[in-house]
Amino acid sequence: MTFSWSQFILTLGGQTAIIAAFGFLGGEWIKTKFSKNLTSHAEHLKYDLQKSMVNVEQASKKRHEIYPEIYSQIIKVDGAIRSLCPEIGFSATFEDFNIEDIQSLLSKIEGPDKPKEDILKIFIGNPKEGAQALKSYLKTLNKNKARADLQHIKNDWLVYELFMTQGVSKKIGDVHSLLWSLWIDLELDDPRDGNKWKRIEALKSNIIIAINGLKTLMQEEMGIIISTSPISKI
Repeated sequence: MTFSWSQFILTLGGQTAIIAAFGFLGGEWIKTKFSKNLTSHAEHLKYDLQKSMVNVEQASKKRHEIYPEIYSQIIKVDGAIRSLCPEIGFSATFEDFNIEDIQSLLSKIEGPDKPKEDILKIFIGNPKEGAQALKSYLKTLNKNKARADLQHIKNDWLVYELFMTQGVSKKIGDVHSLLWSLWIDLELDDPRDGNKWKRIEALKSNIIIAINGLKTLMQEEMGIIISTSPISKI
């Protein structure tokens, strides 16, 4: 019988040798695969970093557009809601208006014709009652507009929040919440609520503080001065 070294190796150590060979080849494959994956991952990280840098730059530019605009909206709504307070209210009484004056004023007001026609009829029958009806009508319109403007601020806040810093976004939310609370308190008329006007005064003070805080933070982030005028230009 002829001795075979190959048979001997296969019998004693072939299995180990085969495993070792596969281990070596597998190790090289893993190294190559890992190296390729690492390179690919690094390229993705580089791309994501560049994209983030571009996004940061774009966000910074966008802030210079949206901050003054939203601040301007807030100032307008704040003034509109405060005008609903009794101590400010409507300075005009309309009691010295004649029929032509009333018709001219009503023609400039956007809205359904029916309420305006009713006011005109009341005024013809009793000018004093007609003037009061007109005053109430205008107050209702202002309330509704202030509410719509508040919703507009919220919509813009949600749409552009991506471009805002967390601090500015939170302060806008705080201001909006305070303005909304003031609007609700002025809208509701509950004679049993003895703390209503004390609460309204506190809200008005807190709104001033919140708006000033928002303005300061916006200015710090943009490095500019935001005008307190309702129409802010940069």
